[in-house]
Formats: sequence, C-alpha cells, structure tokens
Amino acid sequence: MKIMLSVNIFVCFALCAVSPELSIAALTHNPELANNEEVVLVASNQTSSIRIFDRVRYNPLVTYSGKFSRNAVYFHHSKNDSNWRRAFGKKDVDSIKCIATLNNLYNTGIWVGDLTRDGLCGPDRSEPVEWALGNWLNFKAAEVR
Repeated sequence: MKIMLSVNIFVCFALCAVSPELSIAALTHNPELANNEEVVLVASNQTSSIRIFDRVRYNPLVTYSGKFSRNAVYFHHSKNDSNWRRAFGKKDVDSIKCIATLNNLYNTGIWVGDLTRDGLCGPDRSEPVEWALGNWLNFKAAEVR
C-alpha cells in the first residue's frame, strides 16, 4: 500500500510539473483502512500541495443532521425525477415488513426495488423505485457541501 501511495504521489508531482495550472485527483484503494475504504489524492500546482483524504462512507450508527427525518423512509422514481418524497405517510422505517428491504435500509441507508403501500415486498415493476432513509439523505447532502 505504501509503495502504491508513493507512486501515486510521485505521478501527481510529475504531472503538476508539466503545467502551472494543473490539478490532479487520484483514487487509491487502501486495505489498511476500515471497510476497505479508498484514499483520494489531490495534487494542485496552484497551491503547491498534495492533500490526502479518506473517502467517507455512510455509517448507520451515526446521526447525520439535515432536513430529512432520521428514521423516515423516502422514495423517488430514479428515471423520472430526483425529488425525494416521504413514504408511508408519517410512519418510519419500522413500518416496512419486507425483511430484505429492512436489512438494506438499516445497513446501507438505501435500497432499490418495489414495495406495496403497506410496506410488504412488492411485485417487480419495469422501473424499480429508489428508497432511502432520511439519515442517508442527510449524509449525502452533507457530502456535497
């Protein structure tokens, strides 16, 4: 890992030397980090620096602040629109009775598939719906800032 990181840093410096305005970002897998996360290298000739960032992954045990309710379920039709709407009225994730969906939502914060209005596993449709916990949506909104 250290050799690969050193090679990426060397390449970033070498490419930045070519152009005074060049900025480069490189993604490197780091098996030493938890969950096999990746490292992002950003080299900028404008600031004469290299910055190393760990890519942050969603952690369901962390409460992310934002406009969405933490345990509420939201949905949108992936191809038609990107507006997240509250599912199941004012009920939260516990109103879902489909075990596979619950497992995905609890562990990753997001799931693509079909549910009935009662939260049961639904029939497959031609265009599945994307479902997310409010906590995951808050995480994604914070990631963009």
